[in-house]
Amino acid sequence: MELKRAKVLTPAKFRHLLRVTEATSRFPERDILILLLGVTCGMRVTEIARIETRVVLAKSGARREEVSLRGSITKGCRPRCIYLSHERAIAAFDRYVEWRYQRGAGTALDRREYRGLMPHTWLTSKYANNGQVAFLANQADSGFKFVH
Repeated sequence: MELKRAKVLTPAKFRHLLRVTEATSRFPERDILILLLGVTCGMRVTEIARIETRVVLAKSGARREEVSLRGSITKGCRPRCIYLSHERAIAAFDRYVEWRYQRGAGTALDRREYRGLMPHTWLTSKYANNGQVAFLANQADSGFKFVH
């Protein structure tokens, strides 16, 4: 009996996915960040959807390299750390935060704190179309895995 193997996206197919997302998405800044957080940081769809701005940004506006995910949003309800250190993920994060501030999505008046974003808002999912978040969740549940 042959074991089933998970379907994987090769690095070339993932680069193609990023290019297609950039060209066709209504919100490419957000969607590329979501994809890169999943691949470069190993975050699950639910974690990406439920992470709050204050967890990733310090009050000073500095991006945290080590991000602690609370147990209530992780699989198995166990807290864990992820590392936002990949060059493309950092660039996508900075681009998304600036885009969100420019659109006035979940922003505060004082840009000196949290880069102008409200700290208790979700980083991505409130500003996503619910259908797109559901699509990403379904894709994640369909058995596709990403390889580096």
